[in-house]
Amino acid sequence: MQYGEVGGDGYHVNSEIESSQYTASGQRELPKSFPSQRFEASSSQTSQTSQQYHMASGARELPESPTAEAVLDEDISHFELELRELQRMPDSGAQGSRPAHTFKSGSTYTGQWRGNTRHGFGAQTWLDGASYEGEWLGNAAEGLGRFTFVDGDVYIGRWGRNLFDGLGTYYNSNGTIFYGVWCEDQREGLGVEVGGGMQKDIKYSGTFLAGQKDGSGVCAWPDGSEYRGEWSENRISGRGEYESSNGGRRFKGEWNNSAKHGVGCYNWPDGRSYGGQYARDQAAGFGFFWWADGRKYVGYWEAGKQHGAGKYSTSDGRETLLTWREGHPWRPSSPDEAG
Repeated sequence: MQYGEVGGDGYHVNSEIESSQYTASGQRELPKSFPSQRFEASSSQTSQTSQQYHMASGARELPESPTAEAVLDEDISHFELELRELQRMPDSGAQGSRPAHTFKSGSTYTGQWRGNTRHGFGAQTWLDGASYEGEWLGNAAEGLGRFTFVDGDVYIGRWGRNLFDGLGTYYNSNGTIFYGVWCEDQREGLGVEVGGGMQKDIKYSGTFLAGQKDGSGVCAWPDGSEYRGEWSENRISGRGEYESSNGGRRFKGEWNNSAKHGVGCYNWPDGRSYGGQYARDQAAGFGFFWWADGRKYVGYWEAGKQHGAGKYSTSDGRETLLTWREGHPWRPSSPDEAG
């Protein structure tokens, strides 16, 4: 390795921390050092949108005569299923508790009423096994309540017009738990999510926007590694710092689409470090590389290797200006090749 070529295990930043290891949509075997399904969560824990967290809302198109089959229609909100039947009931205006009422759909409601509307505290169980227990306002879930979905998912928290709205906790049947702020059925604002299933014990604490990790957040993995920084649409984007388990490798800098992209600094536990430009998760552009013994390379990079003009310095201060190709010093074999 005359002139300090970085090849082999010396410097290929993508060898252990690659782009796919910052996303969570894949289903492949996780490497021990740096779990892959890290940040996205639509298919497993991390992107947790409506597929992971059921929405309390549904389409507003109701059947003319609700039936047992209609309860199984995912396009119909449970809370709206009996609206037409309720509207046809006599409205005495009386307010208070009444005996259990069974609807034509087969669902039952026990609790307080105001005229022909569910109003106050009450519990309703639908034919498919879903249930709600909590506060009602004019036939809608409003205030504090608990909803249990058919598949075992549970939401406990505040509601606004049949939607998760305010502070609440969602317990997914796969073990994932989200605690934080909701706005119209979407995670919105500050929240904490602890993964279950394939994402067991992966914890994200930070901001959400439209149901996705967006803004500032911290993600920690069971092996002790951690990312602190900015997110956009469930992916690492912006400025942030990643540190592997046991204080090993560390990168601090700019990211895009869960890959190192822009300017950053990468440090190894053996004392080596790189500072400079990145493109698509690899050193590309101008950068500095330092060895633990004092050697240094200053120059251009491409695809994670020295490529182009660069100056190599030995530990005793001797400097050599060289042209590099794919991580190795290069000398033209003919005038035509040099040109």
